[in-house]
Amino acid sequence: MAIEILHVDHIAMAVPDGERQSAILEGLFGFRRRERYAYPGQGFAGLSFDVPGRSGVGWEVLAPQGDDSFLRGFLAGPRGPGLHHVAFRVDDVERAVAELRRAGIEPFGTESAEEHGGRAVTFVHPSRGGQGLLFQLYTGPDWNDAERMRAERWDPGHPTLGITEVHHLSHAGPDLEQLLGWYERLFGLETIFRGPREPGRAYDTAVLDLPSGEMRWEVIAPRGEGSFIGRFLGTRGPGPHHVTFLVEDWERALDACAHHSVRPFGIEEGTVDGARYCEAFLHPRDTGGLLAQFVWEERPGTWL
Repeated sequence: MAIEILHVDHIAMAVPDGERQSAILEGLFGFRRRERYAYPGQGFAGLSFDVPGRSGVGWEVLAPQGDDSFLRGFLAGPRGPGLHHVAFRVDDVERAVAELRRAGIEPFGTESAEEHGGRAVTFVHPSRGGQGLLFQLYTGPDWNDAERMRAERWDPGHPTLGITEVHHLSHAGPDLEQLLGWYERLFGLETIFRGPREPGRAYDTAVLDLPSGEMRWEVIAPRGEGSFIGRFLGTRGPGPHHVTFLVEDWERALDACAHHSVRPFGIEEGTVDGARYCEAFLHPRDTGGLLAQFVWEERPGTWL
């Protein structure tokens, strides 16, 4: 049986300086900082953020504390700074551990609710079964209140991208079919699109629905020589590639980028069934290590 994802609690990134990253996320992205916490004995400090819009998916920023912090190795490696892990609530961590082992994956860091402050947790290591991405699976109270985030609206008081939802996280690997099948079998994700939409692109893609319905997942793989995905894999290895956000107004998003002295790239426009869409990317050097895509669509569901 697949491990059922009940809630995508948060997407986390690791950076050298949490306060600097907070300024980027609050400024350009319009996130709202909620809480700061520190675990010096475990070698890290964290910041949690509310993400605007209807997704109910939170955001976390981790920064090292102490010279021997486990985050130092991540930040010095090919994947850092950048996306670090995703946290999924599942129905039962013990069952999830059993399913992982049946799939030939040995989880780590498993703790009961009594050992972990009311939440049972386990982890899937990026290089020992996680396909290059660290997964945190938990049972118990959420860290982020999804319903509150969906219900509340806040005005940052300055130009932001105008995010309306976290659309998807994109995961890159060398073999699309292998990675796609892994998500379908292990987590029960359903493939809803195979692409790319435009012919002649140097990559293959598939988009999957999560059972929780809060956001989608994408897997991408290189096609042919010279693919940008191939270059990414050669530099950083398999793992998270980018996060895509939908925005309310295209011109507002572009104006916010100009206000924050950020230059989008890869700008494209198109139509699907007579409805327009526009998309662009923000380079990791402008976002603290995150490759971000933002998309505007004239009609809901136009882009995908």
